Amino acid sequence: MVTGGRGSTIRLEATYRDGGGSLVDPVNPLLTIRDPSGADVVVDAVPTRESLGKYYYDYDVPSTAQLGTWTAVWSGTINGVYIEAPVQFTIVEAGEIGFGIRIIERVRALLGEAGEEKISLIVNEVQTSANNSTVYTDFRRISDVTGVWLASDTSHTGTNYYTGGGYDSMKGKIYLGTALPSENEDVIITYSFHEGIPDSTIDQLLLDSQKWVIGRTDLEFTYGSVFTVREYNLEMFAISRCICMCVLVINGANAAQMGYNFRLEEFEIQTKLWGEGMIAGELFKQYYNMFLSYMSIIGIKIDFVIGRPTKQDARYSFSDVFSRI
Repeated sequence: MVTGGRGSTIRLEATYRDGGGSLVDPVNPLLTIRDPSGADVVVDAVPTRESLGKYYYDYDVPSTAQLGTWTAVWSGTINGVYIEAPVQFTIVEAGEIGFGIRIIERVRALLGEAGEEKISLIVNEVQTSANNSTVYTDFRRISDVTGVWLASDTSHTGTNYYTGGGYDSMKGKIYLGTALPSENEDVIITYSFHEGIPDSTIDQLLLDSQKWVIGRTDLEFTYGSVFTVREYNLEMFAISRCICMCVLVINGANAAQMGYNFRLEEFEIQTKLWGEGMIAGELFKQYYNMFLSYMSIIGIKIDFVIGRPTKQDARYSFSDVFSRI
C-alpha cells in the first residue's frame, strides 16, 4: 500500500488491460480520490499517460489532510465496457515515515519497474468455469470484481453471475452469486488486481533474509544501523537475498504456495509475467550474482543448491528455492 506524509506528493499508478491481459489505452481514463470519511477531494482528474496502458497521477497531499486510509478510484472504458477499481493508500503525519518504510522503498528502487505496486483493470477476460459456481482468473491478488457474464454477453446486458458472490484474492478464485447454466461454461470476467509486490511481503522477506544471514554467519546486524563495513556487507547480503525472493514472488503469483516450477537456466515462470520491463531471468540473475558477491566478500562458504530437478522434466521447484536461499 502506498504511504505518504502530510505535505508530500505521492504517485498513484494504474494499468489497463484487455481480456487477453495485453496493455491497452482506455477511453476517458479518470481518477477520483476520497478521504477516510468518504468525501471526494479530487473528482474525475485526468491522469498522465506514461506509455501504452500505463497511467499515473501525482497527488499533492495537503498539510491538513485527514490521517488514515484513503481511496483512489480509477475508471475508464475498454472495448466499449466501463470499469472502475478502488485502491487504498495511507496518509500519515509528516516525518512519520519510519525506516521500515524507507528500507522497503529501497528494495522497490532496486527492483525497478518490477517493484512498483499499482492497480490493474482488466475487461472481459475469457475463462471456462471450474464448475457452475466457481471461476478462476489469470491474475491473482484480486482487488475488486465488477462481474462475470456468459462469453457471448460482451456488452454485459444479460445476467451478472457474480452479483451476490465473493472471491479469494490470493487464489484468483471467484465464487458466483448465481449459478451458471452448466458446469464448464465459457465466461468473461471484468475485475481489477494488484500488480507488483505488497509492503507486507517485502517486510516479511527482509525479516526472513536478516534471520537467514545471521543464522548462517553468526554475525548480528540491524537494517539501518550500519556503522562498519562488515555490517554494511551483511545488510547488503540480506537485501540481495530479499530481492531474489521478491522476483520469484512477483513473477510466480504466490509461487511458493502454488508449487510452480521453473528452469534455473531460463527462469521459465509457469504463469503470466507481471511486468513488461526487464525479464524475470535477467533481474533474478543480476541480484543472485550480487548475493553471491556479498557472500564472497563476507568470507563464508555455504553448502547449498538453488534448486533440485524433478525426475519428470528436470525443472526446479520454488519450494526448494525458498528453503535453500
